[in-house]
Amino acid sequence: MQQIPKSFFLFFALLMCGGYIFTFTLHDEISAEISEVPDEMNPSKEEDFQTLEIQTLERENKAFRLPGVKNQTWGFVLIESPISGLGDRFRAVVLGYHLAKLLNRSLKIDGLRMWKSEDEYLDTNVVNWRMTESEKLWMKSEDRTREIFMEINWKPPLEYDKIDFERLRDVEIIVIVTNIVRMNLVAANPILKTSPHYEDFNELHQKGVLYSQALSNLFKPGKRVLPHLEKIQREHWPTIDTFRIGVHLRSGDNPTLISNSRKRAHFDDDSMQCLVMTAISIWKEKMKSSEYKHVTFFVTADQIDYEEDFIQRIKSHGYKIFSNKNLGDARHISSKSADQLRTFVDWWTMVNLHTIIMSTNSGFSESASKFFCLPAYLSVRGGPCENRFRPFIEHGYCQKHFDQTFLSYARKTEMPDKT
Repeated sequence: MQQIPKSFFLFFALLMCGGYIFTFTLHDEISAEISEVPDEMNPSKEEDFQTLEIQTLERENKAFRLPGVKNQTWGFVLIESPISGLGDRFRAVVLGYHLAKLLNRSLKIDGLRMWKSEDEYLDTNVVNWRMTESEKLWMKSEDRTREIFMEINWKPPLEYDKIDFERLRDVEIIVIVTNIVRMNLVAANPILKTSPHYEDFNELHQKGVLYSQALSNLFKPGKRVLPHLEKIQREHWPTIDTFRIGVHLRSGDNPTLISNSRKRAHFDDDSMQCLVMTAISIWKEKMKSSEYKHVTFFVTADQIDYEEDFIQRIKSHGYKIFSNKNLGDARHISSKSADQLRTFVDWWTMVNLHTIIMSTNSGFSESASKFFCLPAYLSVRGGPCENRFRPFIEHGYCQKHFDQTFLSYARKTEMPDKT
């Protein structure tokens, strides 16, 4: 039986040479063109060095121009305001990532504010979104010019297709404060259409992979998360012929776990059994091919009772299943005093599955499935069990329709074909 490499996260290295990779910012490229610092300006103290770094940053930004490119700009797009849960925060990141590219700006994220760490849970991947201390001081200065785009739960609604980005050409920092992503409006903006990067952006938009490109270019597992993921791989899918199915049970009942919102769903015996049979049926269909010989199930839930119930039901059918309950509760990221380790280990675990079943809409599992465009099943209706989950097989939720709204709203409108 063929063995998978010691770390199944080798694919993150592959991200560096394949997929949707492009030059994101000119901030690092122009540094070589800036004249060297004279010897008399060499810092002798730490505070002098920091001042010198800020002066260099000022000069870099003044040089941040593309000769001959129409509607060029310079400066930063900044994400620093945590809104609601992890899925909501990723929406701001995705929007900021693509606006920064279209506007020739550098994307920076305050990891301490957004997820309480710069590298423990989410580390930089292809794009260096982490701010240096000098960049933080520079951006906090009252001398900086800023423009804030704020839209929380569609209030107030921002019409990105009508924003005059030419007016913002000399604004140093554009701040994104939102939990909404509507790439269709960004794609329709006439000024952004003149960007040298618009053709690439629009191609990805038509394919529905804007979300995937942003997340996979920005993030890889952080230093606290990675050892747990490697252990999970060794224990639960040590070989490449093991098919991995994940289930996210979201009810919103427990304020200490994944969701602290109002009650969304209760899993009675019938609904729980339908979830179990749906998961097993996916494996039975996959068994018809010779690609996989084994299966393992993964479950994460915002109620421990639901999680345990699902585990026992799967085991009663003779299948292997695991959760990360050994790491404690999967607490909602907005809980200020909580250790977020299990929350992020659960999220990264789902990223590395083969398919995800969502009992109801959730930005938490939606973003995990979009990272690599995993095949997904979304609960969209009641009635007989065979009609309760809609499959998105070929590209999962990586569809143009889902890059511009929440899955919950997509469920209420006309949806694309199942595949």
